[in-house]
Amino acid sequence: QPLLIDQVYIDRKNEVIKAERRLLKELGFCVYVKHPHKVIAMYLKILEKEREKDFVQTSWNYMNDSLRTDIFLRFPPETIACACIDLAARNLQIALPKNPPWYLIFGAKPEEIRYIMIQILRIYKHRPIQNCFFSVFQPLLIDQVYIDRKNEVIKAERRLLKELGFCVYVKHPHKVIAMYLKILEKEREKDFVQTSWNYMNDSLRTDIFLRFPPETIACACIDLAARNLQIALPKNPPWYLIFGAKPEEIRYIMIQILRIYKHRP
Repeated sequence: QPLLIDQVYIDRKNEVIKAERRLLKELGFCVYVKHPHKVIAMYLKILEKEREKDFVQTSWNYMNDSLRTDIFLRFPPETIACACIDLAARNLQIALPKNPPWYLIFGAKPEEIRYIMIQILRIYKHRPIQNCFFSVFQPLLIDQVYIDRKNEVIKAERRLLKELGFCVYVKHPHKVIAMYLKILEKEREKDFVQTSWNYMNDSLRTDIFLRFPPETIACACIDLAARNLQIALPKNPPWYLIFGAKPEEIRYIMIQILRIYKHRP
């Protein structure tokens, strides 16, 4: 069913807006994020290692993988950059000053560097790292627990297929758009076709595919594109009635798509 715009919805929306404003006020309206990749490039230049491509690329890879952890909530980007560089140096066996550690000049602490490196390595090892940086990954144990769980998954898949009637074919709405435009004799108008496809692509960011069939969504995208480009389509009666779409459904879908661009109900 379409979203009900009642007083509860309006009150909840206003609460979200107020929370956003409070958060911005606490941040001092400063939402600029210092990108750690630039810090890596700067530190490697200071260390005179910016021309070693493998070293640079490995440091960047560790930085990208670190985004999958929570270390950015715990440490500043400068410390994380130092940890990624030091981890890449250990991996590639590149000598960096150790007595004292090179990263002390950038304000990083040894215990912070070690913690960050362990968190990054856990992504690859899938288990806690103890006393070493590159221990061997342990293979999956095929025991009775594994076999029982595998059989449960297989049974669940079969039950799901049975509920679906063993029909897992998904009708792609882009093909429907092409077919409908051909029926309307508009398939040669490139702007019209492209705009309809654009609306269809953007509609994937909403939940309308859980609410309406692809034929109805395709009609809404075509009608919205026609309104945008001021292309005349039959209105009395509406052209999409021959495809089984209803005016209220078309209007709801168009509103949901336009909300993506308007950022407001």
